Amino acid sequence: MMEESWLIDKLTLLIQNTRDIIGVIDVETLTIEEMNHAFTTLLGYPQNEIGGKSLSAILEASEAEKFIELATGGKEEWTLEARLRSKDGVLRWLEWNILEKSGKWFVHARDVTELKELRGALEKNTAQLQATTKELESFSYSVSHDLRAPMRAIVGNAQAMEEDCAAILDEEAGVFLRKIRDNGLRMERLINDLLAFSRIGRKEVRKSVVDMTAVVNGIFDEVSKSHPHHASVSVQALPEGYGDFSLLQILWRNLISNAIKFSSRKAHPQIEVGRHLRDGETEFYNRDNGAGFDL
Repeated sequence: MMEESWLIDKLTLLIQNTRDIIGVIDVETLTIEEMNHAFTTLLGYPQNEIGGKSLSAILEASEAEKFIELATGGKEEWTLEARLRSKDGVLRWLEWNILEKSGKWFVHARDVTELKELRGALEKNTAQLQATTKELESFSYSVSHDLRAPMRAIVGNAQAMEEDCAAILDEEAGVFLRKIRDNGLRMERLINDLLAFSRIGRKEVRKSVVDMTAVVNGIFDEVSKSHPHHASVSVQALPEGYGDFSLLQILWRNLISNAIKFSSRKAHPQIEVGRHLRDGETEFYNRDNGAGFDL
């Protein structure tokens, strides 16, 4: 008997000192029969007011209907979230775990008010971020799309004038036309990059094994044709990577284009693409001896 009494005392101490609400509620009347001290600490109701109090009286009206439906539903065990009104009138969210035995609900409830508020704030911020991102994508696509036609016209007209009027243009005029054409082509590339960037947010990421050496060499060939340069290029044998092929192409195209651009004013521009191991992982690098950032 002493062992049984000591076990009961221990369980009572555990129940009374836990920070979660533990109690017993009559299923038929929803009358509170027992609640531990956490009920008073969390909701402010004194112990002498709890016994005999109807749970419906302190539940938000819509939440009370849920409990009435559960009481007549015949289930033995369930979990739900419901708001309870504290002594000072503040609504708090509780996560309820309920077990029914012999017409009684044995309840365990945990305060999740802050968690619900954080979730709500996160959902709101996420929705705002998505809306802003969508607006930026739409704006960048619209602007870049509208710029393509006039830019092509400028480049085309400059090239046509250079070819058709070569006999009557002096050397200085030819230089100006070539500058117009070259800068127009550069602007076209920037517009195309902007269009590609605007699609990134809408594009599904599809990861696969990527031949990084082939990607890098292909980008160098592509960029060199559209933007001739005199840089010395060294590409190491690169291991395969894993990622979205299109996004990796955009990444390497930007890195390589910048390397060519910022090293172009050097007498002997040098560009090197390679890899090294760091902490057991492969890191790829793109180096040049021009101005810029060490990435």
